[in-house]
Amino acid sequence: MQTVGGILKQGRLKLGKNLLQIQQQTKISLQNLRALENNNFAKLPPETFVKGFIRNYALAVNLKPEKLIAIFRRDKSKKEKINIIPAEIDPKKVNRSFWWTPKMTLVLVMGFGASLFLAYLGLQVKKYFSPPQLTLFNLEENSQTQENELEIKGQTEKEATVYINDQLVNTDDEGNFAYQLQLAPGENKIEVKAIDQRKKQSIVIRKVTVVDKDN
Repeated sequence: MQTVGGILKQGRLKLGKNLLQIQQQTKISLQNLRALENNNFAKLPPETFVKGFIRNYALAVNLKPEKLIAIFRRDKSKKEKINIIPAEIDPKKVNRSFWWTPKMTLVLVMGFGASLFLAYLGLQVKKYFSPPQLTLFNLEENSQTQENELEIKGQTEKEATVYINDQLVNTDDEGNFAYQLQLAPGENKIEVKAIDQRKKQSIVIRKVTVVDKDN
C-alpha cells in the first residue's frame, strides 16, 4: 500500500529534483521534508501544518494535493485505531502508570498552589517597583469652561500623597480626593501628582481653558 511519503518521494525523483530544491521551492525545512518522506509524522508539527506541507510538496512535484491528504487521513485513522485500548481489556492489567492516582492529584494541587503563589509574588514585586496609580474622574485633556473655579476629583493608592499644582490635597481612607481649583482667564495648566511612601510618583497634566461667557 502506497504511503504519502513514498508517493511524494517518487514524484520528486521522477522530476529529477533533490530535497534542497524542494526546500527552496516550498520553504519547508529539510528536517521536515525528510520526516515527511519517511512517514515519520511524530517528528512533524500538528496535523494542520502537516496537511500544509503535503499540499505544498505535492504542488511542487505536480501531484494532486487532495489525493495525498486523503491518504494521510486514512493512514492516520488506522494508526489511531491501533493505539486505542480495546474495551474488553481489564484496566487492572494495563500498566498502572497510565491511570490517575491520588499522588498525581496531590502533585497537581501543589503545582497549582505554587503557580498562584508565584503569580501573587510577581504582582507584589511589580506593584512595589511601579509608581502609584492615579486616576482623574472629571478632568479631560484640552477641555473648556466658562467658570472661574473647577472641582478636580480623582483617586490614588491609600498611602499616596496628592498634590495639585504643588498644593497638598487631602485624601480619604480609600485614596479618593476632591479639590476646588481657582482658574485664571485663558489657558490653565493643571498638574496632579501622586507620591507613594517609596517616593515614586505618577503625574497627570491637563490643560483647561477658561473662555469668555459672552462668546
